Amino acid sequence: MASDPPCLQPGKVLYLNVQFPHETEAHDKYLVLAGMTVRPLLLKINTADKQSKRSEILKEFQFRLRQTDYPGFLHYDSYLNCGAVWDFLTTKEVVDQWTADPKRLVGEILRPHQDEIINLTRQSKSISSMHKDAIAKALQR
Repeated sequence: MASDPPCLQPGKVLYLNVQFPHETEAHDKYLVLAGMTVRPLLLKINTADKQSKRSEILKEFQFRLRQTDYPGFLHYDSYLNCGAVWDFLTTKEVVDQWTADPKRLVGEILRPHQDEIINLTRQSKSISSMHKDAIAKALQR
């Protein structure tokens, strides 16, 4: 991925305008680029007070992101959902949003936390083997 734009480097945190398949409206959301296949593999950052029922079921795959580790974009502790991968955005859609507003690239997940993401996604039964391998390969740099 060395020739990819900075927004497509593994471990980057993006603030993208997205409409998840189960939602009716688009909104801005913090997402971590965890890997690439045909499309970017994204993990969603959730706030503690907005945990969905699905997130509660997958609670063991929630990785706590402390605001003190990510003061550049987190206003309070949040949770990275490592139990579900989102791949509904195209590479072009991500690059177009970043190009239009470079501030949408808000940070990067710390190296030790990237290792924890690999471990948690490997354990998830809801993530395909192909996606698990892509995430491990992307974040093991």
